[in-house]
Amino acid sequence: MSNILQRKRTEEIDFLKCFLIISVIVLHIVYITNTYPVVHKLILIYTMPTFTFISGYLVNVNKKGSTFAQSITKLLILYIITEGCYIVMAHHLPIKEHIDVLSPKIFLQYLLLHPIGLYWYLHTLIICNCTYYVTNRCIEKCLPFQNGQKENIINLIIVLGTLFTIMSVRFNIISAVYAAYYVAGVAIKRSGTNITKIFHPTWLVLIPIFLSFYFHEQIECLNMYGIIFNGSIICLLFQICRHTSTRIKEHVLFIGKHTLPIYIFSLIFTFSANKFSYLFNFDQTGILLTVITISVAIAGGIFLYKVTQKIKFIRNLF
Repeated sequence: MSNILQRKRTEEIDFLKCFLIISVIVLHIVYITNTYPVVHKLILIYTMPTFTFISGYLVNVNKKGSTFAQSITKLLILYIITEGCYIVMAHHLPIKEHIDVLSPKIFLQYLLLHPIGLYWYLHTLIICNCTYYVTNRCIEKCLPFQNGQKENIINLIIVLGTLFTIMSVRFNIISAVYAAYYVAGVAIKRSGTNITKIFHPTWLVLIPIFLSFYFHEQIECLNMYGIIFNGSIICLLFQICRHTSTRIKEHVLFIGKHTLPIYIFSLIFTFSANKFSYLFNFDQTGILLTVITISVAIAGGIFLYKVTQKIKFIRNLF
């Protein structure tokens, strides 16, 4: 089997995922969103695009069809439960995505086509992974992959890009931005190049990152400024990873390896934090609220994950 398709976990990636899940939590703290709009915008620009990029890089398409179907089924069940609950909650609670009228048709429309709230990422991940797996299998049968056969990799990327463009532009079921970052992750993985060579760890990236705060109005996810900014964040976190003590790194990597359950359960804690944020009015910076929310969301997410491991049906979903 081709070496470029073997799944290899590097600590830099888990380190990156830890800070990405922290960013997801911060994005859902309303006080921070309202108090620091520039910071919120920049976090939004790099967080979920980078998550989908890493997802494209890590996905394993060498699984047997039955094994891959099982992994997708687990994600699908998680998505249906979480997004379904969120849709119902959006109907009953006065949140940003409030739904005035909720019928079975509207429920299915949100669930299957246009997810709202936090769990749209699972919807995108399921579509992208399935499309990638099927496309890869089809191209393998037509043009069997060989080590270093760049033509087949290019064909795969072209077909994937075309399919995702159709899904985005014609059917509007996924975001073109996230699909593009997903394909970029796939392309780097299939090229056989180590991700740390593409995103070389260095402190020099602090320069474009600081400049981004001054030119934030020009930054978008898919323009040159946004791509440089996102790449710089990855390089910086890889650099920080290499200079982090072993003891601290162990905890960071543990969180990075459990981002899915933290992502699933974090909404409970961020919603509660927003509800009781008035208790922190004495701290106008919002730093204390943020630190406590992040800590409780991560600890709570890990705790609930360990609880679910005692329940047979739910245990198999993670």
